Amino acid sequence: GADNYSLSDEDTKTIRADIAEYRASFNFSDYSGITNFRYNLDNSLLKMTTNGLLKRAKRILKNDSSSSLKMIKSGKTGIISFCSDGLEKLDIDSINQKTFSDTTDKWKQLRQKKEISKGDTAYKLITSDNWSIVIPLTKKQYKKLYDKDSIDVVIKKDNNKFTPSVTTFTEKSKYYAKLEFTKDMINYIDNRYLDIQLEFNEAAGLKIPVSSIIKKKFYMVPEEYITNGGDDGSTGVMLKTYDKHGNQHNTFKKAKVYYKDEKNRCYIDARLFSVGDIIVADVSANGSELSLTRTARLDGVYYCNNGYCTFKRIDITYSNSEYAIVPEDAIYGLQIYDHIILNPNLVKEDEII
Repeated sequence: GADNYSLSDEDTKTIRADIAEYRASFNFSDYSGITNFRYNLDNSLLKMTTNGLLKRAKRILKNDSSSSLKMIKSGKTGIISFCSDGLEKLDIDSINQKTFSDTTDKWKQLRQKKEISKGDTAYKLITSDNWSIVIPLTKKQYKKLYDKDSIDVVIKKDNNKFTPSVTTFTEKSKYYAKLEFTKDMINYIDNRYLDIQLEFNEAAGLKIPVSSIIKKKFYMVPEEYITNGGDDGSTGVMLKTYDKHGNQHNTFKKAKVYYKDEKNRCYIDARLFSVGDIIVADVSANGSELSLTRTARLDGVYYCNNGYCTFKRIDITYSNSEYAIVPEDAIYGLQIYDHIILNPNLVKEDEII
């Protein structure tokens, strides 16, 4: 019954947004997502045609006072939703393990293309901006949240970050938490289930993808064994060597110090030496000798500010399956705006990019 309807620029933007959201979250292992995609498109299109119907109805009422058509207003102000999944009466007392057995949205479109019968639900009205999320917890998570009044939460649908109040409870030896929000309800009004991330640990620093992180093997040597030599005064060690006549020599071996720990032990690249190689300390340390046997592995990334791959050590203060937080280190580690390799398996150290 709507007049011939053509999409406005705003309507086109809405449909493009629905498509873009589906493409961004598409997963071959989650085919059910296409159901929600179809629902979102139907909802957007019905909203557009409903607007056309309302405009026509207003013209009819204005031009024909004898028409049987009547405009009925909602009894309260609020946000209208035209979908239902039958769980509108779900409350905190009825939450149990079965509630989370199937987290697929099962929306029914209330806005119909045909006439509805008396008593049928026509719309859903939300009159408060307060809303909540209930999540199942492990015992470990429950203990972490038990004494907290609030927690940082990221809703992955749009990467919005909130700090809702939190309360914990148990039901038949299962652990749960209720997160209570006081804003942005309209963004999630048509979502029964949401994918969220709880940020238990607050960590400041540089955010890097976990796919960039590698481990590198080093020899640990006391600081007094590090010296400078060569034509350019590079950092390195004095390596004990023998010529073909069996005469001993102390030969300078260039070796960059990648990291120095709190015990003043310096970490040098294990690739440059063999197990058991002997290095000699400088004169101030009485020329003592050390056999290279003690190794350690450090976390790090390949960075390529100068066009070739160089290892830089990192200290991970927080990590999850997607990213890690590392402090900015002006001496040995990463600094802001460093360029790092996303997939270190595709390159080699010192390789020119």
